[in-house]
Amino acid sequence: MNYYKYLLAILIYAMVRVSSLFMTERRTGDRARINVTSEIRAANCAWEKATLEDLSCNGFRMGWKPRYPVDSEFSIRFPGLELLRARVCWHNDMRIGCEFAKPLTDFVFDHIAAKYQN
Repeated sequence: MNYYKYLLAILIYAMVRVSSLFMTERRTGDRARINVTSEIRAANCAWEKATLEDLSCNGFRMGWKPRYPVDSEFSIRFPGLELLRARVCWHNDMRIGCEFAKPLTDFVFDHIAAKYQN
């Protein structure tokens, strides 16, 4: 009998942990898995190449850049598009999540997603 109580406790714990993952979701809007090399630049720094892996109208995820701490702002340029501003919202596991200063229009999002979808 104690064995089943133990299993039930583990199951309940696992369910709570999994549900908490969904409750802390920070992303909004449609997302596209992409693979595009763009250029980024913080104030007074040289342009650097960065690979974007995930895109929404509000932001994106890319590989980790150690000198870009949370809340740092930078410029980003996609091939063939105007210069955009963004800021770092989070970083973990060798990735950073960023938010555009001004959300992409649906047209621009659809264009990038169609051209660079992974």
